[in-house]
Formats: sequence, C-alpha cells, structure tokens
Amino acid sequence: MCVSRMGLGFVGATSAPTTAAAVAVTALATAAPAPAYVRRVSVPAVPAPARPHAAAAGRLCAVTRDSRRRAALGPLAAEGSEGSSSENAVKVSNLALEEERALRGGGLTGGAEGVAGLPDFDVPKNERELWWESAVRAAQKNADDLATDSVLVPYVHSARGKMIDSMFPGRKEEMWRYTDMRALLAMRPETNSAGPSLSASDAERFQDADVNLVVVDGRFVSNLSTGLDLLAKGVYFGSISDAPKAIKERAVELLLQRKQSSKVSAFEWLQAVSSPDALVLHVPNRVQVPNAVHILCAASSQSSAASMCSPSIVVCLEQDASLVVTESHLLLDGDDSNDSSSVFVNSLCVAALASNASLTHALVSELPEGKGAHLGVCAAKLAQGAQYVCTTINAGGSLSRWDVTVDLDEKEAYGEVHGLCFAEQTAVMDLHSEINHNVPHCKSEQLQKNVALDKAKSVFRGMIYVAPHASQTDSEQMCRSLLLSSNARVDIMPSLIIYNEDVKATHGATVSDLSDEELFYLQSRGLSPEDSRLLLLKGFTGEIVQRIPLKGVQERLERKFAGVVDRIKSRKRGEATFSSI
Repeated sequence: MCVSRMGLGFVGATSAPTTAAAVAVTALATAAPAPAYVRRVSVPAVPAPARPHAAAAGRLCAVTRDSRRRAALGPLAAEGSEGSSSENAVKVSNLALEEERALRGGGLTGGAEGVAGLPDFDVPKNERELWWESAVRAAQKNADDLATDSVLVPYVHSARGKMIDSMFPGRKEEMWRYTDMRALLAMRPETNSAGPSLSASDAERFQDADVNLVVVDGRFVSNLSTGLDLLAKGVYFGSISDAPKAIKERAVELLLQRKQSSKVSAFEWLQAVSSPDALVLHVPNRVQVPNAVHILCAASSQSSAASMCSPSIVVCLEQDASLVVTESHLLLDGDDSNDSSSVFVNSLCVAALASNASLTHALVSELPEGKGAHLGVCAAKLAQGAQYVCTTINAGGSLSRWDVTVDLDEKEAYGEVHGLCFAEQTAVMDLHSEINHNVPHCKSEQLQKNVALDKAKSVFRGMIYVAPHASQTDSEQMCRSLLLSSNARVDIMPSLIIYNEDVKATHGATVSDLSDEELFYLQSRGLSPEDSRLLLLKGFTGEIVQRIPLKGVQERLERKFAGVVDRIKSRKRGEATFSSI
C-alpha cells in the first residue's frame, strides 16, 4: 500500500506510468518497517474475486504490489516459482483481495484524531433500534393518511415491507462507516400532518429564479409557486397527482426503478413510505426551458420533536430537451431563539435523461447551523449523448450528506459531479458519489472541495466504476481540502474501479491549510489578516459556488463563509497526520 506523506499535502496515484522517483519511494516503503501512522488491514483467507486493471489501482502501484507478493512467496519467488504450492496461491489470493478491498474502501484521513483508528462515534444498537422504531411509526402514520386513490399507493406499499425489515445503519456497514450519525440519533422524528403552513412573504425571501416551485413538508404548494405561466406548451411542473396520465405513469415507473437498485439504503425505504407527494418536472422532446428553475424545499419544525420532511422529486427530460434547476433545502420558520426546533430532511431526486438531453442540477443544503439533519439522494440515468452537470453544496445543519449516483448507460453520455462540503462548529458534512461507466465512449469529471474548521468533520467518498466492456472511457476525479483547525477532521476516499484496458482515468486528493506565503503577500499589500483569510477562502470555495445558477443562493453562501473568518486559526504543522485507510 503506497503512502505519501509530504508536509500537509497528498496526491493520489493516477494511471500514468510509474516514475523512477516513485519506484525509489515505493522500494523504501516496502523495505522499511511500517511507520506508526499506517493502519494494517487483516484479510481472511477467501478466494479472490476478479481484480481491476493494475493501471487503475490508485494507491496500489504496480511496484508495491509485486514487492509484497515476492515477500509473501518468500524464497520460492526468487527462484522463479509460479505458485506451485497451494499455500503460496492462498497468499497471493489474499493479497489480491486485500488490494481490491483497499481500493474500494481506501482513502486519506487527516485531523487531530490521527489515523490510529476511526473516531469513536459508534452508538449502541439499542439506541439505533429505538430511533428506527420511532421513525417507522411516523412513516406508517403518513402512509395510512395517504388517499386510497393516490397514484403513490403502489409505490409506498412496495417499500413498506423493506422499511420494516431495515435498521438504522451502524459503523459495520461500509457505506456509513465514516458518517457520524449522532446528531440524527439525538432527534425523535415525527411527521407534520398539519399540512403546509408557509406564508407567501416567507417564500418570497428565497424565490431567486424566474420559475419558483415551493414544496413544504414534502407537499407541492401551487399557490406559493411562481412563474408557471412562463413555461412552454407541454412542459409540466407540479404534483404527481395532478399530472397527465402518461407523465404520471412515467414518474411512478422511475421511482419504482430506483427502488430496484441493490444499493438502496434503509433511509431510502423510510423516505418512500413517509413521502406524501412527489414533484414532477417533465420537459417534452426538443424543448429548451430558457428560465432558471428554483425548487424550494421548506421544512417546518415542531417544538417537541424533530419534524421529518421527505420531499420526492422526479425530473424527466425527453429527447433534445434541456433544463437548469436548483434544489434548495431550508428550515424557513426556524427561530434562532428557539433551541428546541429541529428537522430531519430525507430527500430523493430521480432524474432520467433521454438521448441528447441536458440537465444542469444544483443541490444545496442550507439548514440552520445545529438545527437539523439532511440525508439526500440523487440518482441520474443518462441515455446516448445526454449531459448531466451536478453541483452539490453541504453548508448547513448538524449533519448533511448527499449520495449522488450517475449512470452512463449509453454511448457518448457525459456526467459532471462537483461539490463543496463546508463544515463548522461540530457539524458533519458528507458526500458519497458514484459514477458508473456502463458502456463505451463515455466521459465524466469530478471536483470535490472540503472545508473543515472548529471541531467539524468533512467526508468525501467518491467512486468511479468502469465496466469490463466500457472501452474508450475518459474519467477524472480530484478532491481538494482545507483543514483550518487542529481539531477538525477530513476523511477522503477517492477511488477508481476499472475492469477495462482501454481507458483514461485519473484521481487524486490534497489536504492543506491556508498558505502562509499567500497570507503574507496579501497583508503586505495592505489587507488585514481577516480580509486576507476571507479572500483566500472565497477563492477556494468560489470555483464550486459560482456553478450554482442562482445569484441569490450564491450570496447567501458567501455571507455564511464570511462569518467564520475570525475563527480560522493557523494549524500546527506537526499535529495533522495522513495515511491511506
């Protein structure tokens, strides 16, 4: 396993040929005893699965792999034996399995808690069971209140059994291993059955686009939505219950298809049962919507328990259609003087793009600091020549996590996923992404940026998968992080899983703090220390924030970033440690 420890930076391996310097560093790492900051992985003796191509092995470069295999085989390797012993074959199989597991779950960790082990945020099973029972009761109540003639009845009933059989995930589940869920477990979720209670004046404060679609507690509110008269003929934006029959059936089909995935989490089943409505955005063939669209998902809080809000959004673009949409999640009636108000937002967005369709999609979590938790899922499927550009922003609440999946299912499809996790106080900001190249001749790009200060934590786990027959794939992935406090933590796990020889794929990660030289330069030009830090912070986050189509959302985020400048402190260089996990 390759470990690079160069000051405060880390650059992940790419598929480029190994240089002489890399060979020298790798040889030294394999010959010397393992340093204290490397965590060994014990792997049981089981048959090895098909292993990805060596060029895409990320942190497992070819030189290291060969050296470890020679070490495992011992003297027989020096004599040129090709695994004549079954014991040697088991050792090689175990090494191959360890490489694959490290590739799937490996990454970079930095922060005050070091890498001796994961932070201690596990919760007893009985507490997770109590929380799940409470959430299931709230979801069941919503399902019982659903009208018998609702188009969502088959969808809800199909998910009901799965929800009951599921459980709040613990740290033994790989996809939730690094996400601290204690903020969510502290809440006792209840559905808000009183109905939408948002006033028009509150909604107007956040209506930043030409077309504003308002969803309150998961229900589409047409009388608070604006700009619907600007839509072209055949375009439908509204509740699934009011949609034309063909659009209604297509939306239900897409929701059911999502639930057939093997990667549906327990929270998705909970979301399906507790969602009272679905907002549908349908654009017909060869229609380009010129107006920016803003979906305002508002959650109302309760004084005694956490309000569970489960909005569902379905976006369907037919052939040659295009749409630009921003999806924001807020707690509009949250009162800063009321410390008991909180909300649990459990959202789902499903997008289907026909051939040559184009969707620019921004996902923004803007819950008040410490007032709620947000778990969001976005799944997009792309046909031939379709383009999907996604920007995620985690910048609010005690816990915010986006799970983004992009399936490139036909040739010439193109997907972008860019994100920013801005974690302060004790918040946990998390992005899990998966870009699947399922066919040849597809391209994807990903840039993730993380900022962590105070005692907050930022997590990024991004996987790019290339199927065995997906030749001529072009994929890039990069993660850059700012660690602005000695007590903050960043967990980074970029990975490539490639089963094809004819690909171009790179990935990498860096972790640093604000440059002392850049701060000195700005202050030597007359800027104050606070203004210098703010300018560098804006420069780092601006590359992602400027991708959001709406200026109003950009300005709210910039004001939030400006409010933390006085808490940025220089981190002692010797306190941060990094390693592959």
